[in-house]
Amino acid sequence: MNDIITTLALVSIFHILGGVAVGSSLRGLRNGFSGNKIFFLIWGTGFGCLPLSIGAQTFPKAGAPYLFGIEIFVLMSAILGAALMPDWVLESYNWSDLSPIGFGGLFLFIGLIAGGVMLKTEPIGALVFGCAFGGTGALIFFLGLRSLLRR
Repeated sequence: MNDIITTLALVSIFHILGGVAVGSSLRGLRNGFSGNKIFFLIWGTGFGCLPLSIGAQTFPKAGAPYLFGIEIFVLMSAILGAALMPDWVLESYNWSDLSPIGFGGLFLFIGLIAGGVMLKTEPIGALVFGCAFGGTGALIFFLGLRSLLRR
């Protein structure tokens, strides 16, 4: 059961990133057509939907097909959340301050989860991978947080 929950957590990261890209592109396309928006629509669709094949194969075999439904819910929530976000929310934040916090937090999360999963089987690899991703993510996260708090 622990392995499929870890799988769900890891593929959900891709669903959230891809879903936000798709939702942002759909949001931008209502204001006009551009190649940049189409690129992120295609990229986000691939990045968010390709991990569905992992869930479609893994979760029913593990006896937990409901996790595939949760996986679809995470993807659709990210798409709809980004597409339907009110304009005043987006205008009230300075995204140049928040993006390092988001990406740093994501890298920190990946480093901690992957390092923790690998710890029993490959402790040296877990240390290297966890420190590389987790350390880089923590540094970016805290630098972004410091920049945000100084304003």
